[in-house]
Amino acid sequence: MSRRSLLMPILAVALLTAFNEPDEGIMDVFDNFSASNSVASRCRPEGSVYKNFVSNYQLVSQSAALYLKQKTPTFSDAFISAVLTHRYESIDAKVAQVIAQEGCDGLKIRPVMKQFEALAVMDPANRKRKRPPQN
Repeated sequence: MSRRSLLMPILAVALLTAFNEPDEGIMDVFDNFSASNSVASRCRPEGSVYKNFVSNYQLVSQSAALYLKQKTPTFSDAFISAVLTHRYESIDAKVAQVIAQEGCDGLKIRPVMKQFEALAVMDPANRKRKRPPQN
């Protein structure tokens, strides 16, 4: 294993810790989208609502990456992408554990599914709700 691959997780954890300040709104939004994505990908079939959610999640992910780049301009885009991936994977692992214990109808999962539905109809650029697609 290369020295760089050994340092990456350490740097990612340090960077994640540094970005857990109260004013880190976009990172909280990214975390909410990540949890919702993790639950929805396990507990709901793909459909037009999921496609709309993914579109919104991509916008939020881009905003989070831009935010991190502005806070740490010396870090490469690849490193910032790795940090966001690590952050998602950490959330995803926790969600997977809860679903394994409670199932998709569990008390901890239901609010995240409601959050998913709200985030799917949100317009992140304008902060307005979109009408859900008619099937």
